[in-house]
Amino acid sequence: CPKGPHELFVAVSKLKMMNPRFGLSVDDLKTASTSELVQRLSAEGLRCMSHLTAPEIECSNGSFSENLKAIELSAAKPIVKAGLECNTHTFMRLVGHCIDLADRDSRILARLRVSPPGQAQD
Repeated sequence: CPKGPHELFVAVSKLKMMNPRFGLSVDDLKTASTSELVQRLSAEGLRCMSHLTAPEIECSNGSFSENLKAIELSAAKPIVKAGLECNTHTFMRLVGHCIDLADRDSRILARLRVSPPGQAQD
């Protein structure tokens, strides 16, 4: 099964504990649509492309939110990096799985990790 919000957004929980002004909590993100999730996390200096991926610190533009700046970046980076291991989680639903329309994760049947072979053959 896919990882849930409490596993994927563990960095958000820890950042919130380090700085209570950090504007998000896991409960806020649990039911957010993908576009809301992207916008809300982006406003806090984090990047997340889906509700099935863990957020990472967005440093492409060099500016972080004031709430993320209040937490020493050297302390925040390892917390966020540790949560990224959830992004390599793979799974496959059992044969006979029934899709539940009320559960947005139910329609995800598998998540596979693809990588190039160790030695590419000509």
